Amino acid sequence: MTTNDDFNPASRVNRATTDAASAARDGIDAATAGANRALDAASGKLDDLREMAPALEQGIDQAKGWIDGKTARVQDGIQAARDHANDLADQVIDYTRDEPVKALLIAAAVGAGLMGLLGLIARSDD
Repeated sequence: MTTNDDFNPASRVNRATTDAASAARDGIDAATAGANRALDAASGKLDDLREMAPALEQGIDQAKGWIDGKTARVQDGIQAARDHANDLADQVIDYTRDEPVKALLIAAAVGAGLMGLLGLIARSDD
């Protein structure tokens, strides 16, 4: 059945405006619901990260402690090697002062040994 309102332009515009407003309201409601779900998910992820933060900080502190310990050991080792090298140098100097002839003969023997070794290496390459 057709009514007078079906032919009335103002009534048609009013109905179209009402339908458009209703569709816009539905779209806004859907967008708001989607945004709320996204915010809830993001909030949950932030809560998870907040819960993990102490464990991460503890792990970082442990790693720093391990690195600091290893660094100290390496530095101690380097210092010990320097001290040992200085002691050996002092011993060589003292020996050379006390026994200059023997030191000269030892140096000559070591030099001759090295020359002989280099000669063997040179021959094996040919």
